[in-house]
Amino acid sequence: AKGMVLLNRYPYTNGHLLVARGEARPTIDGYSPADRAHFWRLMELAMELCRRALDPLGMNSGLNLGRAGGAGVPEHLHGLVGHRWAGDTNFMSVLGEVRVIPDALEPAYGAYRRHLPAARAHLGLAAG
Repeated sequence: AKGMVLLNRYPYTNGHLLVARGEARPTIDGYSPADRAHFWRLMELAMELCRRALDPLGMNSGLNLGRAGGAGVPEHLHGLVGHRWAGDTNFMSVLGEVRVIPDALEPAYGAYRRHLPAARAHLGLAAG
């Protein structure tokens, strides 16, 4: 089963993760039951990585389905995992139509990379 956890180049929050299967399908039910199970295991890995690397107070996770649902590439389903802290919302996105990202992707990547072996072990996932 192929899939990936990756950093979002245009994140909602710095370190926002995406989860995708290697084979593009527009909806989760387009995959076989085994592929769906693998997708959700990757979502668990992304959430565990976020928890270990960033220690957020909360998290958002889910799917954006279709262009109207916020999917940037509607023909390729992906999951999202974003970390949250109390009071982390602001007016910039609403009034300024811009996102304020307080850090570059490289520090988040480094933190995730350092915590990947422990997150895999915690979930009973093999390396690779």
